[in-house]
Amino acid sequence: MEGMSREVRGALFATVIPWLTRTCSSDSGPKATIPCLDITTAPGSSRGPFSDELQTRLIPSGGIAPDFTAMTLDGEEISLSQFRGRSNVVLLEWATWCETCAVEIPEISHFTEELAARGVTVLAVNFMEKPEVVREFADRHKLSMKVVMDTDRKIARSFRMTFIPVVVIIDKEGVVRHIGKGVPVTELLELLKPITHGDELLGK
Repeated sequence: MEGMSREVRGALFATVIPWLTRTCSSDSGPKATIPCLDITTAPGSSRGPFSDELQTRLIPSGGIAPDFTAMTLDGEEISLSQFRGRSNVVLLEWATWCETCAVEIPEISHFTEELAARGVTVLAVNFMEKPEVVREFADRHKLSMKVVMDTDRKIARSFRMTFIPVVVIIDKEGVVRHIGKGVPVTELLELLKPITHGDELLGK
């Protein structure tokens, strides 16, 4: 949490940390295992636990994904539209202070090259953090995917994201094939099968 003021850090620990055992879904089944954090309010404001209703605010699947242009952590300008007709895209909205994201992003990173070979580009879109904070995390975990900086939350807003982590799967035609709460890497690979035409993405 480098770069945050003492007040912001205190607010995050007071309001966010108690939620980390809550799940995105109100279901009690075995798949309800991904804690999500509501990002609709500014740090220090009153926050409530995640509710399934937040997922209904996301843009619907089946339509064209909103384009965006942003800078990567490495200083490269990148647009979603540049992948149209060239590659499927997995967009992951995350933050280093999100405990679930801090686990899932490095795990997904292990599959970046294998996914690229199957026509899938992974974009890890960081939510409103300072580059030096994200750089430390990326270097420590040796992230291999492109890290996109959503410093002004324009990307999150364009997809109507009100919580993290969020996963968006976009096909080569720019169509949103899936959008929803973050999932474990094994489930993400299953979700990708229809557009990768692969029986297995786990190296089996």
